Amino acid sequence: MAHNLALVRAYAPKAKVWSVIKANAYGHTIEAAARGFAATDGFALLDLAEAKRLRETGWQGPILLLEGLFAQEDLFAMTDLACDCVVHEWRQVDWLENMVDAPQFSGARPHIYLKMNTGMNRLGFRPDDYLQVWQRLHGLGFEITHMTHFANADYDDRQPSVDAQYQTLEKVVADLPGLRTVANSATLIWHPQIPSDWVRPGIMLYGASPSGASSDIEGLGLKPTMSLRSEVIALQHLSAGESVGYGSRYKT
Repeated sequence: MAHNLALVRAYAPKAKVWSVIKANAYGHTIEAAARGFAATDGFALLDLAEAKRLRETGWQGPILLLEGLFAQEDLFAMTDLACDCVVHEWRQVDWLENMVDAPQFSGARPHIYLKMNTGMNRLGFRPDDYLQVWQRLHGLGFEITHMTHFANADYDDRQPSVDAQYQTLEKVVADLPGLRTVANSATLIWHPQIPSDWVRPGIMLYGASPSGASSDIEGLGLKPTMSLRSEVIALQHLSAGESVGYGSRYKT
């Protein structure tokens, strides 16, 4: 894990790193990731339960909730755990406005990662709505980083392209204050022209290529962090034409 994180820094030496450990660190466990990626600048994950587990390992640095809040009552746990959060839909903006008005939230506010949908079409505000949302949150005193996610960073022949998506973001945020976080693993490896103040590697941290090709791993210098092993527990000697398993679907 430490080797792959060092490789990320070699690809983006001027950027800070959010090590993505969602889904129990892709099966590696939050606790193992906290040890293996201890040199990271921050951890990015999905839910507050995993954020709590991460804090219990002793991690005191930044934690980013990649999908933000799922319910207004999550505000309490988010602030208790000192998490930053992505904002990608309108009700999350409403909840944060309510937070500002509530006396129990008079302390430090989360750093907001405001997500624009530039073509991935999963999460984020449309470019035409983004400035309005930014103005609402900026007016409430939140510090905001601009965020998007690329749909085709691991493809050369599909649209929207990485450059097109980045330009969509820049057309809106060029004159606004705030850092940018846009680069995932594939962007780091194959699109070094795309600037990102914070990078968000996931799959490459675990030693796999974003392309899905195992042949890429050695060439990229990655080291797989997990292996799957099993053993054969029985053999059956069959003749040609015999069937195997439920529904006899496989035939020798």
